[in-house]
Amino acid sequence: MMIKILAIDDTYDNLVTLAGWLSYTFPDAQIITTLSGREGIEHALFEHPDLILLDLVMPIMDGIETCKKLKENQLSKHIPVIMLTSFKTDSEIRTKAYQAGVQAFLSKPIEKEELVAQVSSIIQNKNVENYFQLENDLFKEKLRIRTQKFEEELKKTMAANLAEAAKYMEDSKLFKSAFLSNISHEIRTPLNGILGFSELLKEPKLTGDEQQEYIQIIERSGLRMLNIINNIVLISNIESGQCGVYISELNLNEQVESLYQYFKSEVEEKGLRFSFKHVLPSNEAKIKTDPDKLVSILTNLIKNAIQYTIEGSIEFGCKIEYTTQEPYIQFFVQDTGIGVSKDRQEAIFECFVQADIANGMANQGAGLGLAISKAYVEMLGGNIWVESDQDSDKHGSCFYFTIPLSGGKLPLKTNANVNFKTFSE
Repeated sequence: MMIKILAIDDTYDNLVTLAGWLSYTFPDAQIITTLSGREGIEHALFEHPDLILLDLVMPIMDGIETCKKLKENQLSKHIPVIMLTSFKTDSEIRTKAYQAGVQAFLSKPIEKEELVAQVSSIIQNKNVENYFQLENDLFKEKLRIRTQKFEEELKKTMAANLAEAAKYMEDSKLFKSAFLSNISHEIRTPLNGILGFSELLKEPKLTGDEQQEYIQIIERSGLRMLNIINNIVLISNIESGQCGVYISELNLNEQVESLYQYFKSEVEEKGLRFSFKHVLPSNEAKIKTDPDKLVSILTNLIKNAIQYTIEGSIEFGCKIEYTTQEPYIQFFVQDTGIGVSKDRQEAIFECFVQADIANGMANQGAGLGLAISKAYVEMLGGNIWVESDQDSDKHGSCFYFTIPLSGGKLPLKTNANVNFKTFSE
């Protein structure tokens, strides 16, 4: 690659001498000369030289001022500058020059050997930079190939799982339409993130930090897409009876507080109030259930509340209810969101259904979280329902579900007469 050297000196004879020495020593180099700092800046921005030889003492704009302006411009700030000066021992001037961005000095009268040594050192450093740039380009190409393979595998997996999920919806055109609309939207969003930031990684001027940031965005997009596919597979496993229940002991108070800490920052970032209530004495806090499924149910309901609540608050909690039969725990997740109309309060627990399925501007979400929660609650021997009045002035929803206190079978409830007013307060 041809090297460009820009020489700036207000003395014509000096420029001729410099150009002659440089052309003889570096026959493949392009030598550009100019008689003033202002013209030198223009040449630097237009020619993009690899090295600038800059005279210190010049009229109108001296070498230090010229160097400052070169370093202030994004197009020329990275060009190394060697200062030509007759002040061999003036430390104050040299200090100012270093502060302006000068890399090295050549003292006048200039010795040819010293000039050649300085320029050779700069060219060698430039070659090293070019080497690392080449390595960086190779890295980005490898990353592009790996990303492309990753996308192809995702597309294959996505196609296989979408086909498997679609067969469960053949009897309902409405559900099939909702599935295609919601899933395609959910997949396009992370896929666009993967493709878009993969394209940005081709930019040669990216810094290492920017590359890492884009790679992290690609990874997050891939994980989001993987989560959608996992939910589809999970629904298939549930409906085919391949999802079992594993009962073990769980400290409910600790688990509720852990969920609160996990979602606290996300809720507060939306400007919402977030709180939890539990009234279980420490000697009753340990229950027997399937911990993974219980956490999944609460997580889905809290995420649902965050997604559909624009302002106000979200609260969740639990309490023990004693009946003539086996005692059970009743959980609630209450929000001040958009609410659910009465004719949709049963349908939202079906696969691929949202509260406002006909609305093209419905919130993002594949409509799987509530369906999975309903299946898990029933597998644990409980029931789940929602109370909401979208038509009233007071919007919002409260999702309830119950599970047996000891992990046994709980008769399903069809009404929701439990009043949480005093409990939540």
